[in-house]
This record gives sequence, structure tokens and C-alpha cells, in this order.
Amino acid sequence: ERETCILTNNDAIHIKDKIEIHDTLTMHATYKIDFTLYDTLEKYFADKEFKFVLDAYYRSLSATDGVTKYFNAFSAIEFIEASFFKKISINKLIPENIINKMIKSIENEIETDVFNRIKERIKNCLLNSTKETRAEKLCAILNEVFEIYEIKSGVVNNNIDISFIKKIIDLRNSLFHGKKIDENLQDEIKCKSLELILLLQNILINWKT
Repeated sequence: ERETCILTNNDAIHIKDKIEIHDTLTMHATYKIDFTLYDTLEKYFADKEFKFVLDAYYRSLSATDGVTKYFNAFSAIEFIEASFFKKISINKLIPENIINKMIKSIENEIETDVFNRIKERIKNCLLNSTKETRAEKLCAILNEVFEIYEIKSGVVNNNIDISFIKKIIDLRNSLFHGKKIDENLQDEIKCKSLELILLLQNILINWKT
């Protein structure tokens, strides 16, 4: 900025010259539509199993209480157990023909109404019994069906193996049977809830059925 004085009839006239510089920045952005969202929406409305797991996932995220968060997430895990166990190789604890022989052997020894009840209980229990434990079957579903062998995000870094599955099942059983929740258990619930939510996220991403 420059200032000069010009004297006219003993009067001082001040003249200021200003130089102004303006910078202009123009940006062009290209927006790309992610069409995988539409694939997800299509699955959501067409696949009831996917819809259940996705709903449970968001219920877990929105829950503020740690126990509620854990149960919402684990409900989806139990649903997956029931829905996908036929997709893995399992070994029956007792062959079906042996079970049928057992049932036949008591058929004439017990009154009909009681026999029918016993027959259904035997079938429901023994036909679904396998040499593999619950943890082994669930681990096989996650590894073989959904191809999930580890979960990683932030502080969460776990291998999806028998040890991990046993821990989440044991915690579920403790909570289900009303174990007293102290400060240490609260911290464990929070940690395992985050792990289960991340596991559900991986299941949804790898959903191929």
C-alpha cells in the first residue's frame, strides 16, 4: 500500500493506492456409486437368513448395555449354527440304524402314548448328537462355510479357532445362567461383544449362500 501527498492551495490531499491479489482454487470431484449396496439390499429382502443376521448385527451395534449387546450378537451365532451345520462334515455319535433298533426294542414294553413321547425324545437327542463338540462344529462352519479364520480391526486381533469359540460359548452360558457380573466380567463382556460384532461383520461380508 502506497500513500502520497499532493499540495493544492495549501491543502494536503492524501492519495492511497491499493493492490489486491486474489487466489482462486477450483476443484472437480467425481462421485462413484457403490453398487454393492444394492447387492446387500437384494440379499436383505430375498434371503431370510441373511436378513436375520444383519438385523442382529445392527441390534448389537445399537445396544448400550454390554450384556444386551452380547446376547444380540450371540443370537445370530446360534442361528448360524442351526442353519449351516448340514454344510459341514460331521460324524454321528450313534448310527441311525442303531437308534432305530433301540426304539424298536422298547416298543412293546411301554404303553403307546408314553412310547411315542420317548421315541421323539430319543430321536431328537441321539440323532442330533455328534462326535464333534459344539465348539468344533461352530468353528468348522465359520472356517469352512464362511472362510473366516481370523478377525482383525483396531485392538481386536483373534484367530477363529476352537479356543476362541469355547470362550464365547462359555461366556454365553455364564450369562444365561445368571452369573453375577462384577467389574472384571463387565470388561470381558465388552471385549467379547466387540469381537462378536466384528465376527458378524465378516460373516455378512463373506455371505455366499
